[in-house]
Amino acid sequence: MVAILVNDIVPILVIMLLGYICGKFTFFDDDQRQGLNKLVLNIALPAVLFISIVKATREMFAQDIVLTLI
Repeated sequence: MVAILVNDIVPILVIMLLGYICGKFTFFDDDQRQGLNKLVLNIALPAVLFISIVKATREMFAQDIVLTLI
């Protein structure tokens, strides 16, 4: 279960860090930032979360019942 969380959360955190660094050094202008925000929040992040949920098996949910209930 920990491996799944790490495999799913680490790429998201890396992308967030890259976005922060690009914003700090003004790599993108305002129009590009708005477009990327819409892409990430409306398309990419829900897709990644859906894929991670689909990969989970019933045994994984049964192993960590507290996380499943939350």
